[in-house]
Amino acid sequence: MVQKLRLSISQDIHDEIGSDLTKINYLSNKGSESVDSKKKKTYDSINQYSQNIMNQLNDIVFRQI
Repeated sequence: MVQKLRLSISQDIHDEIGSDLTKINYLSNKGSESVDSKKKKTYDSINQYSQNIMNQLNDIVFRQI
């Protein structure tokens, strides 16, 4: 019972946070295409951080399954 609830919560978190992180990743990627090099570095950092968080989130959730 507890394991089932834990799995359900982790999947909900994955879906909600994963969706927002995907948006951040996409927008930062698009933003980096049309700015100067200093701002591009910032967008690229945001893109990389969001990608790392998505990977960590996937690792956590799929470890539960």
